[in-house]
Amino acid sequence: MPIGSLTKAMTAAMIGELVADGKLDWDKTPVVEYVPTAQFSPILTSELTLSDYLSHRTVRNTLVISSLSTH
Repeated sequence: MPIGSLTKAMTAAMIGELVADGKLDWDKTPVVEYVPTAQFSPILTSELTLSDYLSHRTVRNTLVISSLSTH
């Protein structure tokens, strides 16, 4: 059975649990702090947060979110 867009909700829920535990945050820390391989242009790398990725405000969210899921 294809799970399609259900993975987006599961990923957001998983990250929400980590935010609630104080292990991650939505808008303060750039994703590159959590996933060092999430390197883009210097400005994007220093500014993009989990909230940006989960809101699809970047073209590279699939790569980074799947990296978060494996740690």
